[in-house]
Amino acid sequence: MKKSVIFILQVLLAINSLLFGLSFFGKHHWVLELLSHLRMHFGLTFIILGIILIIFKQKGLIKYISTALGICILFWSNFAHVQLFDIYKGQTSIKLGNINLYSLNKDFEKTIEMIRSENPDIICFQEYNSFWHKKLSEELTDYPYKKEKIQEGHFGIATYSKIEWAKSEIVNFANDMFPSLWIEIESKTKNPIGILNTHIEPPIGLQAHQLRVKHFQKMAQFLKSKTFNYLISGDLNTTPYSYHFINLVEDLSLIDSRNCSLGIGATWPNDLGLIGIPIDHILGTQKIGFVNWKSSGGTGSDHRSVFVEFY
Repeated sequence: MKKSVIFILQVLLAINSLLFGLSFFGKHHWVLELLSHLRMHFGLTFIILGIILIIFKQKGLIKYISTALGICILFWSNFAHVQLFDIYKGQTSIKLGNINLYSLNKDFEKTIEMIRSENPDIICFQEYNSFWHKKLSEELTDYPYKKEKIQEGHFGIATYSKIEWAKSEIVNFANDMFPSLWIEIESKTKNPIGILNTHIEPPIGLQAHQLRVKHFQKMAQFLKSKTFNYLISGDLNTTPYSYHFINLVEDLSLIDSRNCSLGIGATWPNDLGLIGIPIDHILGTQKIGFVNWKSSGGTGSDHRSVFVEFY
């Protein structure tokens, strides 16, 4: 019995190690990129297997797992989110919310309740259809500035604001089925601050993966043309461990707003809580300061909403 259990553990360890290794080659194939989103879960599996092997006193395998776990920790250290101090204390901030409504969700009361509780100045909505347009327009009358692209399905989009903006437009990166919204608001320095609200295709299948890569590339080109500070807010359908996310952040010298929080910041699926994956993001240029990042669920959506203050 003991030998059978140990053999099963060895097989599981080999499979977990193989998948973890393959996850670093996401640049080369869409299936491997999917594995990159699960690196935290591979690490947790190493921990669980290690605990079981300690019980069975398998010292050789424990040393192997310790090495593998060390690699995971080294990798995770690049995404550690610890707020040491608040250098922006006393300054006036703008609060931004990112809410994936989930187009099939009809529980608008809880969404409205969350918005009233958080009271963001600007909200970026994804999966914005005619139902949500009607309900939110009726309830959120204190957001007079709106830019919308109403679509049935999962890729309608809208930005609501209490702050007047100088410019707003619909932009298409992959194709016109996946619209994004761009607004520019005035800052204290009189230079505008741009906010891009975007919803990137999920990378399921080769065609969707190619559209997604095109979306990332065209989005980066669009933002490189901007000479002022800006933020990206949306459901990017990718984790911070993905090749395409890392490439975007490095190419545009962006800051992840999760840097002012503690933890992974998982947002999907909502029901999995802390063991979900972080695919809803708010990013900003180097001179954007972030504080008070948080996520909120319980609205009927399959995503947790993200809120953060910026300066």
